[in-house]
Amino acid sequence: MRYSPAQLHDIRKTVMLLAHSLRKAKGWNMSVALRWAWKMVRSEVVTHVAGVTFGRRQEAIDRLMRYNARRVVFTLRRTPNQFDENAVAVDVTVIGKGTVQMGFPPRHVVQLLASAMDKGCCPVVYDWHVTGEQTHGLRLSLSLVPGLVTKAAGTPRRQASGARIAIR
Repeated sequence: MRYSPAQLHDIRKTVMLLAHSLRKAKGWNMSVALRWAWKMVRSEVVTHVAGVTFGRRQEAIDRLMRYNARRVVFTLRRTPNQFDENAVAVDVTVIGKGTVQMGFPPRHVVQLLASAMDKGCCPVVYDWHVTGEQTHGLRLSLSLVPGLVTKAAGTPRRQASGARIAIR
């Protein structure tokens, strides 16, 4: 796949932003941080959503499972607050129905993404699925550079293409 000079610039910029975030968060040297940043950009990042048992979010997840997956759009939104200056909210929009805040990615994931999001990086949620039977959870697959990790059209939501990195 060929990328335009503008796309290459965006990819390299994202890698450097992530490397600096990793270096600061994990205390790694720059060489190790750059290797991990390249792995993260080329792969999908898989994480869960914290806070899905708060309020009526379990009911929202039950309703969410009834909709066609093409009508459901997840977005990440920076929401700094007094408790966490790096907070990122996970919003879900059902096209034609409305938007609900579903929770937050874990703090260690947000710590890596917040500075990159502040500088213009826009992670894209391209795959999701509901976990659990009685108490539901959400698992998201993110691409840090839009279009770099692609999902084949018609692939079921529970199957994802490409390499995976689970951030714990």
